[in-house]
Amino acid sequence: MLQGLVHLFPHFLLPYGIMFDEDRFRELVRTHVFGKHTVYFETIDSTNTWLKHHGGRLPHGTFCIADGQTQGRGQYQRKWQASKGENLTWSILLRPSTQESLFLLTLAFMAAMGPVVERHVGAPSMVKWPNDLIVQKRKLAGVLAEGVFNGSRMDRFIIGIGLNVNQVDFEGLPYAGSMKGISGRDLDREALLAQITDELEVTYERWLERDPALIRDINQRLMGYGDWVGIEVDGQELEGDRLFLGVNPQGHIHIMDREYSINTYTYEQVRILTR
Repeated sequence: MLQGLVHLFPHFLLPYGIMFDEDRFRELVRTHVFGKHTVYFETIDSTNTWLKHHGGRLPHGTFCIADGQTQGRGQYQRKWQASKGENLTWSILLRPSTQESLFLLTLAFMAAMGPVVERHVGAPSMVKWPNDLIVQKRKLAGVLAEGVFNGSRMDRFIIGIGLNVNQVDFEGLPYAGSMKGISGRDLDREALLAQITDELEVTYERWLERDPALIRDINQRLMGYGDWVGIEVDGQELEGDRLFLGVNPQGHIHIMDREYSINTYTYEQVRILTR
């Protein structure tokens, strides 16, 4: 009966713990390519890993969605913990025409999620370098990007995203939070993912077209942008603060020291330490 009500009333707020309905998601999404082909699992080790091993013949824009992941991963080999049936964990299979600026694309995707999340929680969001979406000092989302190569040629680029939606208990994770934890209400995960998907497809087209405003939009959402911040390079915190100048078209960041020297770092090298 509940599933029937959901189909009749798309904005019906679902209680958490109900399995994701991929058919309903495809009905709600308004994109041309993204999310039109989906692969769904109640439980899987990792959506990124599945697409790495089985995505060779799948079309560009395929979503691999899972209600639960036993080996979900974040950056720096950290485990992404998410309760089954309460959150959104999915990976996007991309076949870009260029291998340049791929990290800029991952940043752009995280920044694009911000306005959607804000509309539901009523609070501003920021992107914490290199891959976290932060609301009220809590981590709500993270991204992990991986490439699959045939020799020197990239066959596909996979962006995995985890978004905490209706989970409220994050035992042992003091900085984790969720949309429900902030808004105080359960959210419709299919409708939420459809809204995010719309934004991601537009962002992907902007990235392909090298829209110069995209870099501006990312920088404005980066935590610490334009401020004096601490930085950690290759695991070592540098003495003194530096001015965070934002990202360049390749997705690398520019940092200026007190002597006005500007250094450029890749995402693997540096972490931003906001005070």
